[in-house]
Amino acid sequence: MNILASGFHKAKEGQGSLETARNKVRHLLHQRNSVLFSYGQVGTPVGEMTENLLRSDNIIASTWIRCMDCNDESSLHDDLQTCVIQCISDCDCTTSTCLQKRFKDHYPRKKCVRCNGGTDKIMQFNVVLKILVFSVANPSVRVSKRIGFRDGESVVVFTLKGIVYFGDFHYTAWIFTHGSVWYNDGMVSGRASTYEKQICEFTDQELSTCNGKTLALVFYAQG
Repeated sequence: MNILASGFHKAKEGQGSLETARNKVRHLLHQRNSVLFSYGQVGTPVGEMTENLLRSDNIIASTWIRCMDCNDESSLHDDLQTCVIQCISDCDCTTSTCLQKRFKDHYPRKKCVRCNGGTDKIMQFNVVLKILVFSVANPSVRVSKRIGFRDGESVVVFTLKGIVYFGDFHYTAWIFTHGSVWYNDGMVSGRASTYEKQICEFTDQELSTCNGKTLALVFYAQG
């Protein structure tokens, strides 16, 4: 991610181009996994690419199970090393609900080894993130404009910054800045984006689809 950010900064300062930044990252991903990130006209799931770009060398969040009766805890050894959250809910919900369910959700497949009681699956962030991304697999998920969670005595709030949509083997995006929503389709308008309207004019349901395409990724950042 640092390489991409550095490339964007150089492009902003007139010392490079966005295409150069993209190609450097593409080469790096190809070196990591030449099958998943191959050259040529071969599609790569944007969720896989985002997970790799936002992967950390350190553990971002830890997951364990807790007995609802005796409070016994045990690690699931399912640590998170990317700020991409898989939103795979099988029911109608929002991105905010997906996050809250990751923090604490009933875990019916496992019973407590001490008392055979029911268990909850618990997740806790080890670091306070600046960026949070949801990879959405269910088209019924609705986009929350703001999400947050408690960190000790304070509440960390994230605001919506971007949505990537997928359909017909093609990705498009809405970009959110200073309350305005901009539409981008690189195949049609290249770098140029078209103003849509203010984010306050959108409902959560309206943000879930765009020109017949459905959610793929939802980006949030602090502030």
